[in-house]
Amino acid sequence: MIEIVECLNAEGTSPYKAWFDSLDSQAAATIHPNDVPKLVRAIEVCLASRQRMSEMWKQGRDPLQGFRLLRIGLNPDREALYERINARAEHMFQLGLVEETRRLLEKYGDAAGPLNSLGYKQAVQLLRGEIDVETALHAAQQAHRNYAKRQMTWFRREPDVNWLAGFGDETTVQRAAVELVARDIRT
Repeated sequence: MIEIVECLNAEGTSPYKAWFDSLDSQAAATIHPNDVPKLVRAIEVCLASRQRMSEMWKQGRDPLQGFRLLRIGLNPDREALYERINARAEHMFQLGLVEETRRLLEKYGDAAGPLNSLGYKQAVQLLRGEIDVETALHAAQQAHRNYAKRQMTWFRREPDVNWLAGFGDETTVQRAAVELVARDIRT
């Protein structure tokens, strides 16, 4: 994968998007040309499996057999969740996120993909002088809150989830989860 990523960084995605299109035009139509991780993974899968992804999709996947699923989801109060997220981001900055980011930049340079992740991206902007500390912290907090909201939206679409109001470290939520498991085992 590293070779493909290095080539993509050097040459851009166009030749690789065209290459994947020749490997599997149906699957290629579902991947945006700028979505490097998906493009790389799709090429890897086609080369490793010697099959078109679109053909593998048609085959489907075998469902898990011999297992029962019990889906439990946590649904904390949004304001309380955001308070925890804000405190966590602030804690990351206090524990040296900016210095860690500086070392990573020195060692790997701007091309290191993980430096675009939550918190690191804002620390990079701070180190480049694009924003100040307070703005970096607030931007990191906002990015984490946005991510949490996207996760909740995603998981709400999952079927058959037993939603528990609160956080997993709350005794009442833990008891409710244990009761759900015990009830499921009895049935």
